[in-house]
Amino acid sequence: MARMVLTDDTVPPGVSALLKMSVAELLAVDNLRAGERIRGAAAPAIDVACAVLQWPALATFALVLPKPDSLAGKGGRKMDYPPLLILVYAVLERVYRTGTRVDAEMRNPYNWLRFRDAYRRLTGEWLREQPMTWAQFEYYRDRYLAPKHKKGQPIDTGVYDPANPTVLQTLIRHLGVTSVELVRELGGFPEDKINLQTPNPLNAVHGDGSQKKANSGVREYTDTFADGSTQTRLYGSRATVGTPRVQRVFTDATADGKSGEGLNMVGLYWRHPERTDSRVVLFTGMAPGAEKEVAFPAVRQVKGLVGHALQFLIYDGLFDGLPIDALLAEGVITVNKPPQADTGKKATTRSTNRTRRPDLTPETMPIATHRADGREVRTAAEKMRLRGAEFQRTIRTVLDDPDYRDPVGQRTFLTPSGKAKQKATLASFDFAPADHERADGTVCQHGLVADDQALWEWRPDQVTGEKIKTTLEPLERVGAALPQDTEGRHYLQLDYRIPCKHGDFTHRIELRPDLSGRRQRTRPTRLLRVLPEAYAEAFHAVFDVRNDAEAANSSYNATLYIQGRAQSLDAHAQLLDWLAWALLNNALTYVHHFAAGLEAGHKPKNTSKAARTA
Repeated sequence: MARMVLTDDTVPPGVSALLKMSVAELLAVDNLRAGERIRGAAAPAIDVACAVLQWPALATFALVLPKPDSLAGKGGRKMDYPPLLILVYAVLERVYRTGTRVDAEMRNPYNWLRFRDAYRRLTGEWLREQPMTWAQFEYYRDRYLAPKHKKGQPIDTGVYDPANPTVLQTLIRHLGVTSVELVRELGGFPEDKINLQTPNPLNAVHGDGSQKKANSGVREYTDTFADGSTQTRLYGSRATVGTPRVQRVFTDATADGKSGEGLNMVGLYWRHPERTDSRVVLFTGMAPGAEKEVAFPAVRQVKGLVGHALQFLIYDGLFDGLPIDALLAEGVITVNKPPQADTGKKATTRSTNRTRRPDLTPETMPIATHRADGREVRTAAEKMRLRGAEFQRTIRTVLDDPDYRDPVGQRTFLTPSGKAKQKATLASFDFAPADHERADGTVCQHGLVADDQALWEWRPDQVTGEKIKTTLEPLERVGAALPQDTEGRHYLQLDYRIPCKHGDFTHRIELRPDLSGRRQRTRPTRLLRVLPEAYAEAFHAVFDVRNDAEAANSSYNATLYIQGRAQSLDAHAQLLDWLAWALLNNALTYVHHFAAGLEAGHKPKNTSKAARTA
């Protein structure tokens, strides 16, 4: 009998009690403790595999899995194992990182017995004494779960199509259903009215895309000759016998201004801001082109499951244009940093380009040519370090000047970590001046401009003619609301306090979504945001959770045989791998907070962490 691994938080049963236990009772004790042991850094993989089966919602996937043809009386190979086990094996591949290791580990009698006991506790059914082979899994996967992509056919993005849903789309949508329930158990998505002044991070989801390298380096190209004839050839293959593994499906990375070959995997997540190990995956998809073309319908799909409790979407700068207005009309506020402006040498001049180059850049900083000991500074790394230090000193000197003001198109500030930064904004938007009446009956006007997603007051520079901001920080917003118009579309009402020597006053700006279909960044709803980066405290209280999206990408990479490289050759099999990781993540999240071991009186894990200070 294998040695049981015990922790120190409970008293283990005595020797006499152990000798009197049956094999089933020993397995029950071992499986209940699996939820505790996986919290360590070196947890046995079999403990992780059995802990996954402690998530009750995993059993509900059996309702949406396709049945083999043999069970429907249509002939075909007889399946001796339930379809749910096939999906669980896909999850186990993420635990063991390869299918061959899953096959080998499940052939171990003790591991298979423990796994059978855990499966029985989940579904109430005993599996066969003979473990399922990996070849049986591959047959069911390629025939039912994720049929291979055929040349010339559209790629399955994972977004649910009610008219003609695929198996993967149905599974991903059911992932969203079970994930929303798990989020609510963790305290997320409270049914509170949206508060735009102090947003609640529990009502926010965050997302990102991660491009995985192609599984194979073999490409297929068609050469066209002068006489009009064509010839299809393979490049990158070193095979001398057999058929090479050809990678035919790729994401068009140029649509997002990126490079690289592979498939872009898109995910949407939720995480509790004050509890550890609380990430929940709400959606997994794949983008064959621009990332936002999949992320936008994915958010709407999750919104349909959550309802009005989904109030904020946190994403990177790739989520721009029309989707921002479309989500605003549905009551979802997009929070992201503005796209980086092009300020390189090839950028157009200021007279023809609204994008303004910063006054100060690290590349233009003067530095010493020799060290203190007389040696010449030669290496590029040392020159970069010296220029960076000089840039920080110069920017801090600029900010220490109480009379300094930025021109429109530029913002100088300190990051929350204390790093000095001066950046150019991509575009600005001029609003109608704010008018108010003086005591003598005359009208006082204040120029308003949206820059770096915040609202500023400006005045013209008498020498250069440039627009200069009147304050170092943006105008204070004193109120924000999200009402609906007569057609049911949401829009923004933002109230700002305008400082004036004749008396401060409040000015309201209404931002209505523009759904005309034109993909322009120069729209007021896209250049003036509810949570701009300049409102540092409120912005970072919500936006900082986006780092978890990068952590999710790293977590998935760690389950691949070669980190960062796709596990499967076929595009649909890659999407199934991505879905399997999501199930693994959500199951372990459930185990950390609601594990079956807690029912046996075991010590729960402390999942709270200190709240973030401003």
